[in-house]
Amino acid sequence: MLYVWGMKNPRRKSKRKEAVASIKELRIEGILGNDDTNLIEKNREEVQRLNRFGDRKAKETFIKEFELKNPDSKIQFELVRDSVIIPTINIPKRETTELFIVLGSGNDGRKTVYTMAPGRYMPRHPIPDQHKDPEGVLNEKTFQESADAWFDTVMLKG
Repeated sequence: MLYVWGMKNPRRKSKRKEAVASIKELRIEGILGNDDTNLIEKNREEVQRLNRFGDRKAKETFIKEFELKNPDSKIQFELVRDSVIIPTINIPKRETTELFIVLGSGNDGRKTVYTMAPGRYMPRHPIPDQHKDPEGVLNEKTFQESADAWFDTVMLKG
């Protein structure tokens, strides 16, 4: 069983940096415009299809072709965790007072910290194997939630 905490400490004058921002936030701040969001939205289904069924070569090909066709796009795509395509943008990480922690049982049955990072809660990456039950059946709901969350959130690379 996993336990997830998101903590916020407004009194902390933290220099922690968060490496993600939502597309909505970036639009509100004027960093992204309609053209930017329309361009990536046109690729939502293909990215989600590749994240679910594509092999590494198909994913790398998509990323290279997108960059070649859209060299001036503020948002590009990148392969992370060796198997997931996510949107990225070249802007600085942002200061945050939030801390995201995931705890659970390790293989040895002892409590394990899986993630402890500055920033907001994010679901697992849309990697099919991370959304399967012990019998190997994909949980369609959690996979789609992850696919949407990681497409609607941009990794900050600056």
